[in-house]
Amino acid sequence: METKFKGIIPELKINKGTKCVEHYIKKLEPYPVVSVNTSGLFNGHIGLIYEVRRCYPKKFILRKDFIMTQLQINESIKAGANGVLLIKYFLDAVQLSTLLSYCKKKKIVPFVEIRAIDTSYLKDPGYPIVVNSRSLNSGRPEKELAETICLTLKGKSNVIYASGEESDRILTEKKADGVIIDTGFMQEKI
Repeated sequence: METKFKGIIPELKINKGTKCVEHYIKKLEPYPVVSVNTSGLFNGHIGLIYEVRRCYPKKFILRKDFIMTQLQINESIKAGANGVLLIKYFLDAVQLSTLLSYCKKKKIVPFVEIRAIDTSYLKDPGYPIVVNSRSLNSGRPEKELAETICLTLKGKSNVIYASGEESDRILTEKKADGVIIDTGFMQEKI
């Protein structure tokens, strides 16, 4: 793997109460890697990537959304993203394989979010593995499961813990290489 993503990765996430997006974009400045949530479920949109890219031409931008098609990957590249999140839970094996191949062809970094230990991830797959600490079904925290997955993969893959909760502890205890922190937690961290 060429790049190892480490430390805090702030996520620009538009919550209902967010009034000034520019305020949060300015807070991203000290971080070399940022996540931009473009999902309409979180009031996001592809224009956020254009805006972050305009402000930070050299920053690595990860598009966090429900990426299901090659068209969305092309849209991400056009907007200025360097990486896309592929959530394994929503993709069958063929879809995931196709999107991973397409990312390689288009030279955009795939970040694959997993929920359970899969033996294919026990060696470095060549892309970052994201472990979400919340259930995709209920939205409830599954911290113990997430931390177990992180520790199992640590040293074998570039592991990123996704949830702002307890991110300092996750990094201090070296349970993951990096953590994604959304704007709800960024207010306190940044």
